[in-house]
Amino acid sequence: MTSEQKLKTLIKNLQLGFHCPMKWNGDYQIISPFKDNAGDYRTSQWSGALEKAEQTISSLSGYAIKVLEERIADWQLLKPFKIAPEKSVAVGDMVLILMNNYDKGSVLMNSMVGKIFKVDEVANDDETVSVFNGEENYPLWFGKSDVCYPYESEQKDLSGKEVKVEIDGKKYVAVIK
Repeated sequence: MTSEQKLKTLIKNLQLGFHCPMKWNGDYQIISPFKDNAGDYRTSQWSGALEKAEQTISSLSGYAIKVLEERIADWQLLKPFKIAPEKSVAVGDMVLILMNNYDKGSVLMNSMVGKIFKVDEVANDDETVSVFNGEENYPLWFGKSDVCYPYESEQKDLSGKEVKVEIDGKKYVAVIK
């Protein structure tokens, strides 16, 4: 694999949320999918054992892409991995859709980003969840990394509230169910 291919593979895996272990001269470092304040992917400390590098994931600022381009030729890319959350999303949970990595071409799914929906089903692979958006008769599937529990400031129960809207100059009053 060329340095350019290694870099592309690394970046793609990081964008998908994988932690990417590297080996160089018998030492290990893990590049994290989380970015520092400069926009670089955070790293672990270099360590003589992969297990020790895992204990310091994201503890250091990241490498700029230019630095990665210079160094990646000497590094061996090891098998990427994801860190499983301690608590899994469950059926009935209300979740905030953070992004749509599952089907980037779906206009409907992209329109759901930033909104809160109820989890309808959790797939057997425990990696994806389905939600109904209230407009379609079928569930839409999102990766678990694409959803989170709503922030406190995002949660509002508007059930029973009356809203006034104006459409094409006509005024309407509606009650939220």
